Amino acid sequence: MDRLRTARDILQPHIPLELRDPRDNRRTLQTTRAPLPATENLDFNDDDNSEDIVHAVGTITSQGDVRLPSGPARGYPIGVQALGAHLGIDLRAYIRRFLYDQKFPNADRMGMDVDLADCPTIDPNLHVKIFYSAVALYHAPSEVSGIGGMKREIIRATPSWQRGPVRHDCAYVEQDADGEGFEGLGVAQVQFFLSFKYGSGKDAVEYQCVFVWWFERYDDSPCDQTGLWRVHPDMRGGRRVCSIIHIDTILRSAHLIPVFGDPSVSGRVPVGFHHSMSLGSYKLFYVNRYIDYNAHEFIF
Repeated sequence: MDRLRTARDILQPHIPLELRDPRDNRRTLQTTRAPLPATENLDFNDDDNSEDIVHAVGTITSQGDVRLPSGPARGYPIGVQALGAHLGIDLRAYIRRFLYDQKFPNADRMGMDVDLADCPTIDPNLHVKIFYSAVALYHAPSEVSGIGGMKREIIRATPSWQRGPVRHDCAYVEQDADGEGFEGLGVAQVQFFLSFKYGSGKDAVEYQCVFVWWFERYDDSPCDQTGLWRVHPDMRGGRRVCSIIHIDTILRSAHLIPVFGDPSVSGRVPVGFHHSMSLGSYKLFYVNRYIDYNAHEFIF
């Protein structure tokens, strides 16, 4: 496929304009965001027992867009202070650090690294909504059945998937607009989606965000045996590095494969080991660029 794409890039300038695929004029920068048509229904059934949706979409061309469902999850406290206590995290501090990044996008340090006193303050009763999933619309260049090569899938972060164990999907996060392929992306595991309004009156801005656990790139190049990039859990002081990021930085879902050790040294996988425990049990993972027929087009 890589050779075919290279050949196509070489031959394309020699093809008459009237014979070219109209999709060749599309913009494909990772940071490109396009508004969706008003007729495109992005709402979906957020039932834990619903099946995954991955299909072609008839919409305008953009590299990606992620939207939350219309209704939040139920049964959670409303105020940020009470919600953080319910979730077992200092949610108020994470939101303040997130707002720092929004207020100072060109700062030398990210909000997660600055002193909390330098971050914007928020009301302890700030209304925060929790969501279990989001719809990702992304550009799949080889997709010919959708207008402009657009695909749609659901990224899930639910405490019970199909009345079973928890499910926290991984996603590609845009980090460097100038980087090519995986060099411009990061990988994070979605813990939950959230939204809130910050500001007063007509100046209030609604933020749609994601609370994630980060993975860190293992090396500066893919594995020389498999050709796949590798990542490992990002740790700091023995704890997972986590933060709140804007939903617009998510490109699409990611699939990680554990790097299994030598059975004679580390032992075999225990009988009864459930796959839902994999992301928290292994120390190194392959970034699977072959999970579908279009992931390899931008994970290289």
